[in-house]
Amino acid sequence: MAASASRQDFRAPGAAPPTGAVETPTGDEHSRAEAASATVPVERGAAPPHDEVDVTVAPGASAIPRWLQVLAAVIAPSTFITALAFYFGWTRADAEFRYFGLDSSMLGFTTQDYILRSADVVFILLGALLGVALLGLWSYPPVGRYVRRHPRVLPYIARALIPLGGGLVAMGAVAAWQGLPFPTPFLVPQLSPGVGVALLAGGLRSRQPRWRGWSSALSSALVGLLIVLSLFWATSECAKAVGQDRARQITDGLLDQPGVLVYSRDRLSIQAPGVIETTVGDVDAAYRYRYKGLRWLLRTGGNYLLLPALWSPTDGVAIVLPDTHSIRLEFTKGVSP
Repeated sequence: MAASASRQDFRAPGAAPPTGAVETPTGDEHSRAEAASATVPVERGAAPPHDEVDVTVAPGASAIPRWLQVLAAVIAPSTFITALAFYFGWTRADAEFRYFGLDSSMLGFTTQDYILRSADVVFILLGALLGVALLGLWSYPPVGRYVRRHPRVLPYIARALIPLGGGLVAMGAVAAWQGLPFPTPFLVPQLSPGVGVALLAGGLRSRQPRWRGWSSALSSALVGLLIVLSLFWATSECAKAVGQDRARQITDGLLDQPGVLVYSRDRLSIQAPGVIETTVGDVDAAYRYRYKGLRWLLRTGGNYLLLPALWSPTDGVAIVLPDTHSIRLEFTKGVSP
């Protein structure tokens, strides 16, 4: 009976019992049997068993979590935009207060102050970019139709774009190195490198339309980088111009600014055109000296910035007073003469 049981262990289902020796599976058959027994069939759409989930990362796949990639994609552009806004705000503030003979670092501006002062510059830049993009979208269809109808015009356009773009790039290089010896319209020297590189690339690409591969990608990246640098240069010059224009507006309407009466415990000895010093009260007075003929400009970094009512670029001075208990300010309404 035991021998019969052992024979049935190796008998295939439905097969007739052998009449002779006992069948013993070979090594290959034994391996296939083990592999078949280890394989668990999974229906389509069903999740695999918990202990058989493959947690390995395929070669070339990113192991960075999806949420971290999204967060980096959001933070990186916002940080870059904040840095640009800070730089343009600093450039604008430095140009504005240098007009009054001050360095912006003396006023203790915060990062938020610089970013807020960059708003008008950023609006000008975004408005210009959106206007150029809109003009390109409007002009591309008719230009494309004209070129398709007149294909012989394309070589002539390429011949015109290449020397024009090269000339603009050369003019921008000279302007960046030592300045141009002749007057130009506003922002033309700063924008000429970017426009010239774009025209030059368009002319060369039209003459070599089959230029592809890594060299084409590298060329496009370098062209884009040069255009961005040209825009950055132009925006910096625009920020300086906005700051100087703002300073001129202040001085032109200086008498409309609020008037300031400065009362001081100690003598300040302010020597400025139109500023009058008067001694008030007796020796025991809390504020012994008064100064009139000043106009309010701003308060920042714990300091008051005042200008004489008769300020001028030739002999005007800017007055910076600390915000302390030894000084008291009174304000009056500014009135133009």
